[in-house]
Amino acid sequence: MNEIKRQHVWRYGKWLLLVLLAAVVGCQSLGGLDLNKALLSGLDTNSMQGSAVVSLHFKTDPNKQPDGNAKAMIELLNDAKLELKQIKMESKERMSVSGQLTLAKGSIPFRLFAAADRMLLQVEGASETIEFPFGLNGMVPVDDADRMANDVAQKIAAKYKEKGIDKTFASLIVNNLPNPKSIAVTSGTETIHNEQVSVYKLETTLKGNELLPLLKTFIRNLTKDDQAFKQLVGQLYDVVWPVVEPYVKDGALYDLPISPADRYGMVGGVMESIVDAASDKELAVDIVHTFLKQALFYALIAIDSLDKAEGNPVKDVLGDKTYVKSKLYFDRELALRKSDTEISVSPQSGDTDGIAAVVLNVQTENWDRNKPVKADAIEAGANRFIVDRDSSFYDWAQTVNPNSLLGQLLEDELNQYSATTPVPEPAIFTIPVVPAESANAESAYIEEGVGYAPLDLLAALMEADVDYDGETATIVTAWDTVIELKVGSEDAVIDGEAYEMGGAPRLHGDAWFVPCRFVAEELGGFVSYDAERERIEIEMIE
Repeated sequence: MNEIKRQHVWRYGKWLLLVLLAAVVGCQSLGGLDLNKALLSGLDTNSMQGSAVVSLHFKTDPNKQPDGNAKAMIELLNDAKLELKQIKMESKERMSVSGQLTLAKGSIPFRLFAAADRMLLQVEGASETIEFPFGLNGMVPVDDADRMANDVAQKIAAKYKEKGIDKTFASLIVNNLPNPKSIAVTSGTETIHNEQVSVYKLETTLKGNELLPLLKTFIRNLTKDDQAFKQLVGQLYDVVWPVVEPYVKDGALYDLPISPADRYGMVGGVMESIVDAASDKELAVDIVHTFLKQALFYALIAIDSLDKAEGNPVKDVLGDKTYVKSKLYFDRELALRKSDTEISVSPQSGDTDGIAAVVLNVQTENWDRNKPVKADAIEAGANRFIVDRDSSFYDWAQTVNPNSLLGQLLEDELNQYSATTPVPEPAIFTIPVVPAESANAESAYIEEGVGYAPLDLLAALMEADVDYDGETATIVTAWDTVIELKVGSEDAVIDGEAYEMGGAPRLHGDAWFVPCRFVAEELGGFVSYDAERERIEIEMIE
């Protein structure tokens, strides 16, 4: 079942921020700052303005200079900077961002606007606005199952928002996180958007070799917090089951509907028992809670094994040279107003292609929290590139001005890809040409300048499917193009449109012979005739 769910930019952003902050600072109170309340306060942000800068830096190994792809990547991305100069969050489902991406060769400005049903992106150098539709938007084939799944997902999302489960979820996380070894809180003032703000300044450092022990402690704490865990499961039950129950009981959410006859069989009995158990909230919550708790124990054992094992790649990356350093500034209402976080990843062994460390720095500021803010909408009009199931990166690349910086970067990337990607050898098929009266299932013949070859042979060589119905043959190519042929007709119907073949299919006994050049080229081949060797050659790129 294919399903495209409605996306909410802020929802994923706030959870990413919460998890990052919680992992770095823990949850216990320090220096008058209640970290629990401070971390949870971010969930109450409904509107704001802000800015952010994300920068990337590579530290090279003095004993081994990068070469090949690593060198090209460093030359392109070293000291790259993504500047979100103006973030305007009007609501949790409507926001705009303007900024620029700065690389070694220059800067590329962009604008973004996100609403509940779509996201629009304008990039300097691209002639068309890029539109990412949300919901059932054509990115995948849509059938009744997709529509039902989308309907269920939207109803669950609405009830989730109505119940306010975010806070329960977040409380479970932050209440059980231990503090890292290095953490301190001081009070003072800080300049935020040209304004002096009274703040709590939290500084912390988390080294890579602390992460797995902290994670083990966190998971163990979760397994002990039965009351909060069950509360969360119960709230999720109240969100999911009332929505799903009608679909389950009429059999819509599984492949074997429970008909009256099924109820007397094993399948029907099992499914009916599952539905009965799910209908009993206390029982259902106990079952789910027990399952999740067992999963946490398995995760605890797996992480402990990683922590104790020697020579595994995870511990290689999470050494004492890998770290996260943060400075977080909370105002007196415990809202995070400013941050400066540096993440450095430094593998300790193995082949690192001459890269000693990758350093990511993220700086943010925000203001006008929960005040009226108007997002800068983008009007795409008719001049837009819609990302759907029929679009591709190469289609979009055609809308880019080749003289722009974006166009130059794309050209460089494509050239590098072409230079490093081996070109596959073409597959060449040959079919011997014989007199018409001698033709069989593995040979062809020429009549009035047109070559005729067995359709079954062409389909087998070129990976197509053929279905016969009397004097009609339907071919389905590897990329799902449908070709319809009729005996005696020189017209082929391809995806509903008629094309002349230059010859008509005919029967030799039970075998179909078709105009070879036309059919083979529609199946993705290049056809030539070797008169000296009396054979038809079909070349394909695999």
